[in-house]
Amino acid sequence: MIDFTQKLHEDLLQKLEAMNELNDSKKMTPDPQLQLILETIDQIKQKLKRYNFDSEEEEIYFFKNLLPEFLSLFIYYSEKAAIKCSERIGTEQSKIEYLDQLFLKMDYFFKANTDFFNYYRFGKTRFDNYYFLRNTSSYNDHLDLPAFMMDESFCTIYSWKVATINAYARVEKEIRFHSNENNQSLKNGEGNPESESLGLEWTDSKRGLTELIYSLQEQGCFNNGRADVKTITLGFEKAFSVKLGNTSSTYQQLLSRKKGTSSYLTRLQEKFEQRINKIEEQHLRSR
Repeated sequence: MIDFTQKLHEDLLQKLEAMNELNDSKKMTPDPQLQLILETIDQIKQKLKRYNFDSEEEEIYFFKNLLPEFLSLFIYYSEKAAIKCSERIGTEQSKIEYLDQLFLKMDYFFKANTDFFNYYRFGKTRFDNYYFLRNTSSYNDHLDLPAFMMDESFCTIYSWKVATINAYARVEKEIRFHSNENNQSLKNGEGNPESESLGLEWTDSKRGLTELIYSLQEQGCFNNGRADVKTITLGFEKAFSVKLGNTSSTYQQLLSRKKGTSSYLTRLQEKFEQRINKIEEQHLRSR
């Protein structure tokens, strides 16, 4: 079953890539891709009806790592088709409103599934038996699912949630990428006050900023924890007019630092506490 599914996934990706190239040249909607994905999912569904997994480990691996790849493609192309439709028939304002609603929907999903999202994002396995075995997970808390997902013998609700996490991350990344491309195409922001720089320039240690970036990413401070280090770094570079270079190399140097050496975050904490102490002293003197 594992080999069958992996081969099916490779073939599907090749066909989708060919369709994408054709769609780009003819400005078509992603409907043909959706049909192909549904047909492929149906092949898996029929295969599952006749297949018994050799072990719980094999079943967990299938429903945690393999099946979500197909479901994620279905969700991704469904959202992409809806975006294309809004672009074809809507006004500029309605397009913006549609994307705003889409971001709200994605944010709601991640907030409603914060515990599971963190479980999956950090590669935990403790509750895999509950999440990814078909006879254990609950359908009482299911989302709005397509018809083929309502069959509990097909897969678990958490396979769909894994797929949704990956699909939404891909959709969000593409929307933000195209948005940045459009912003770059403007003539140096002429006539657009919002594009003018705030005049902030990072003049402290670049190593310190790198330490801050990695800490914020690990904390999950941006996009509900979905933003990677590269994206956050680009944001900081743009906001503070600084080039950080190879942050991965800098991070490795930070890891090799001797224990006990005061880190940048430690110094920031000390400065913050000093500021609080000064305010308290000023308050006492003014009484």
